Amino acid sequence: MNFSLFIAKRYLFSKNTNNAVNIITAISIVGVAFGAMALLVVLSAFSGLEKFSISMLSTFNPDIKITSNTGKTLSFNENIEKTLKDNDQVAFYSKTLEEKVFLRYKDKEFISKIKGVDSNFKNVNRIESSLYAGRWPENTSSNEILVGGGIAHFLSLGLNGIYNRLEIYVVKPGTGQISDPLSGFRRLDAIPVGLFAIEKDVDEKYIISNMSFAQELLRYDSTQISAIELKLKDASKDFDVADELKKSLGANYNIETQKEQNSVIYRMMNTEKLVTYLVFTLILIIAIFNVIGSISMLIVDKKKNISTLWNLGASEKELRKIFTKVGLLITVIGGISGIILGSAIVLAQYYFEFIRFGGAGSLAYPVELNISNIVISSITIFVIGFVASKFSVRKLKKEVYAI
Repeated sequence: MNFSLFIAKRYLFSKNTNNAVNIITAISIVGVAFGAMALLVVLSAFSGLEKFSISMLSTFNPDIKITSNTGKTLSFNENIEKTLKDNDQVAFYSKTLEEKVFLRYKDKEFISKIKGVDSNFKNVNRIESSLYAGRWPENTSSNEILVGGGIAHFLSLGLNGIYNRLEIYVVKPGTGQISDPLSGFRRLDAIPVGLFAIEKDVDEKYIISNMSFAQELLRYDSTQISAIELKLKDASKDFDVADELKKSLGANYNIETQKEQNSVIYRMMNTEKLVTYLVFTLILIIAIFNVIGSISMLIVDKKKNISTLWNLGASEKELRKIFTKVGLLITVIGGISGIILGSAIVLAQYYFEFIRFGGAGSLAYPVELNISNIVISSITIFVIGFVASKFSVRKLKKEVYAI
């Protein structure tokens, strides 16, 4: 067995002449354990929130979205259709059309966006799973629409209101002055048949109609669309597929993956995770630096033993190794205990859902225990522990030469 490790284990686990050393060592181990536990739980909570946010975004945002670089609309032609069909990673594609609209229901008004979709939209996005009232429009040529929950709440909107239809206005293109404000708008009436809830920005922004209704409202022909949304067979290959499509379709098209479509949200989540990691790392540093006090007291307590080892020929370097390894043992024991305890808490939340948003009966707080978080937590703990251990043996030289 390694000499310095053998002595370090004896010093750590044997009873010291001063009982305070044992107490402080135990406190150091507990402090490291709770710091490690807190770091892992927080990282797992952020991973859970990130996964939950991505799952919510994928309900409305496709794996890849193709738009025009030269205008608001693009023309769906044979070249685009052939390119999509020839790509073996494209499972489904849907044509969509978006435009700002003005809504009026009874005496209330609201500005939102209409999104016209074709029959493939349900295969590309999981919008149907977000319906909490009503149904999906049955006929692709009808004036039935879905309304975001935020819009419906503001307008006090009812479903299947045959006699109180939702009025949808869109600005007519053109220039010059108009004498009658209403003559500057084009209007169609729609029947809300379903309400959806995805996330606040979407729920307060969109109504969804079939493609023919949106094209009729905007006076577009059947080939004019705003975007083509793609569902991939393997979503992890989105960047590779996007690169292939950019080469095939050319510079006139803007091709974005789901992360690029929501770059602000992803950046915000990563920034929050980094800041939280740094804060909890600082707390962990404070906890682990108790190791310095523990080793310093151990050095004083073992002064006679150090003298004996010195007289037997142990070098200053070997003596430093002994107490450095004592600090590392404290860190390892505390770190592993904290990782195990943190993993147990995360798994308990994952399976039993103790903590919930808004009390009982609501959504469970999402967590995810993954290898990367365990590795990050472990490396952070052991690096800080190693630095603290090395720092704590600086006093050893004075102790040796004071003998």
